[in-house]
Amino acid sequence: MKETEKKNTPYEREVKKRRLLLEILILVFTLLLGIMITGLINSAIKAYRIAQITPTPVPTLFARITKTPTPTPEITPTPGPVVMVDPGHGGIDVGTDASGTADVYEKTINLSIGLKVREKLEALGFTVLMTREEDVTLHLDDRLILANETDISAFVSIHLNSAQEGDVTSSGCEVYYNSRKNENSQLMAECIVNEICNYTGARNRGVKDNTFEVLQTSKPAVLVECGFMSSETEYPYLKDDGYQDLIADGIVEGLLKYYKKLNGVNRKDE
Repeated sequence: MKETEKKNTPYEREVKKRRLLLEILILVFTLLLGIMITGLINSAIKAYRIAQITPTPVPTLFARITKTPTPTPEITPTPGPVVMVDPGHGGIDVGTDASGTADVYEKTINLSIGLKVREKLEALGFTVLMTREEDVTLHLDDRLILANETDISAFVSIHLNSAQEGDVTSSGCEVYYNSRKNENSQLMAECIVNEICNYTGARNRGVKDNTFEVLQTSKPAVLVECGFMSSETEYPYLKDDGYQDLIADGIVEGLLKYYKKLNGVNRKDE
């Protein structure tokens, strides 16, 4: 047997075969690793070039002229004066019907005017409390208790007048106050009667000192007789929605002037 044949035993051939396979695997792994490294390097180079192309903001020598807007602080409006509006009568107490000549009860018109006054006062920042908001029975002493036990700055009771039977000519607005209870009531009465007559053109019957039960309060209080239901000429106006609106405007403007003459008033439009 030749020397070369001795070396090429089956074992040796198997070893060579495995070694060759291992070398091939190492070569393939090396190639793959090289491809991966090359890709990473190319990606890094591309990102670097893009970064070089993108312009960098140039710092300014001065602060920005455009400032960040300062948030507008939320302002809570100062609550206005607290007024109690008292639509006279109600429920089983219908008020006057001008000796049966009127087709609408006084209580109904009083409530309509009172609700209009509330709406207008609240629009100006006032706080308004109502003795009644619908057609319910409310006794005089109940109204007085509400006025006395509530922290209010004014009490306004709304009514309509009626002359003696057969008198169809008496007309106009008059406002009552009680000088024995509060010294500011007269001023409020004067302001209200003047403004109602300014707005409506009704006859100004002035102010009168009286001790009506609803005026028996230490708070500034008035009882407003907005007009005569017994008047042939005035009654059609009193039940008219537009005219009632003018009466409400007069009451509101009268209150504004009253407060201004005292210490001023917080109005949204001033």
